[in-house]
Amino acid sequence: SVKLHWTTKALLFALTLRLFPVRLTLALGQINLIILSLIMGSYYLQHKHSRIAGILLGLATVIKLTPLPLILYFIVKKNRNAIMSFSITVASATLLGALVFGLPLTRYYYLQVIPELNSKITQQTVNLTYMNQSTTALLGRFGIFGNTNTLIRYVITGYGLCLICLKILRNARMQAMTRRGR
Repeated sequence: SVKLHWTTKALLFALTLRLFPVRLTLALGQINLIILSLIMGSYYLQHKHSRIAGILLGLATVIKLTPLPLILYFIVKKNRNAIMSFSITVASATLLGALVFGLPLTRYYYLQVIPELNSKITQQTVNLTYMNQSTTALLGRFGIFGNTNTLIRYVITGYGLCLICLKILRNARMQAMTRRGR
């Protein structure tokens, strides 16, 4: 493990702020850097503080739904503390939102707003938002919209998650065989 002096860390942080994706995220007022920090913290703390790791991933998921599939990593690793704290964090934050904004508005958000977001991608919105580098926008640039776009994204995501799970299981199997051989 390499220990860096605080001045080196400060220099690396300053250089990071010069990167285009970081500058663009800050210029657009996006929350992506906070989400990234929560996810990185979650995976960094997974072994020593698994409950905090679950809370951090739960907060990232509550802020933006994109990190939700990352809980599969903790499920495959059978990290019960992280899974429980993640679940409690997401449930508590959702309940708090329902209490603050009311159940009808919360229900409307989950049952109408989120599903409708997928149907809002059109050729015009893809052309107007050249900075959108998502899979949805990529497929839209090829003229694939609506349910077909959603299906392809789900297949790609499922395939990727299966590959990750297989890799994790294979590594766990190899570690178990190594332990038995000692």
